[in-house]
Amino acid sequence: MKGLLVALWVIITGVMIVSSPYVVRAVCVKNCVLAEQVDRIVSNPRGNVENELEALAIRNGGNLFTEAEVSHLVDVGILVRSLRITWIVISICVVFLGKRIASQNIIAGLRVSLGLIGSLGLLILFYWDKFFEGFHRVLFPQGNWAFPADSKLLAVFPENFWQKMGSVTLMIIMIIWIILVLAMLLCKKIKAMACTK
Repeated sequence: MKGLLVALWVIITGVMIVSSPYVVRAVCVKNCVLAEQVDRIVSNPRGNVENELEALAIRNGGNLFTEAEVSHLVDVGILVRSLRITWIVISICVVFLGKRIASQNIIAGLRVSLGLIGSLGLLILFYWDKFFEGFHRVLFPQGNWAFPADSKLLAVFPENFWQKMGSVTLMIIMIIWIILVLAMLLCKKIKAMACTK
C-alpha cells in the first residue's frame, strides 16, 4: 500500500507539473496565448470554468467554444482539481508516514511507477489513437470529449499538442523517478557511512 502511495505521488506530481501554463506554452505550436489562457482557466482552483470561458470569449470578440466544448473543459477543470486534492492527500500521507515508509516500500513504489510509465510510454508510442480514446472514455464517460475536425478546441489543442504533452509528461515523471532513486541511493550510502563510524 505504501509503495502504491509513492507510485501515485510520482505520477500525479508529473501530471501536475506538465499541466502548468509554462509547459503548455512550451509545447504549444499555434494559438499559444489562447491555449495558455484556457489552461489557466481550467486549472484555476476556484473552479469557475464556465463563467471565465465566457469572459474570455467576450474579450476575444465572440463565441470561442461550443456548448459541448465548454462542457468538456468544465469536466477537465473538475478532473484537474480532483488530481490536485488527491496529490495533497497523498503528500500528507507520505509526510505523516515519514520514516515508517521503509526503503523497500519506496523502491516497490518506484518499481510500480516505472512499470506504469514504461507501459504508458509504449502505449503512447505505438497506439496513440487507442490510448487517447481509452483515456477519454475512462475519464470522461459522459462522452463530451469527441469533436469535429473543425472544432475551435481542436484548433487550440490539436492532436500533436497532446502527443507532445504525453511525451513531456513521461519525461518529467522519469526525471522525478530518477531523482527519487538517486535520493534513495544517497540515503543508503549516508546510513552505511554512519553505521561504520
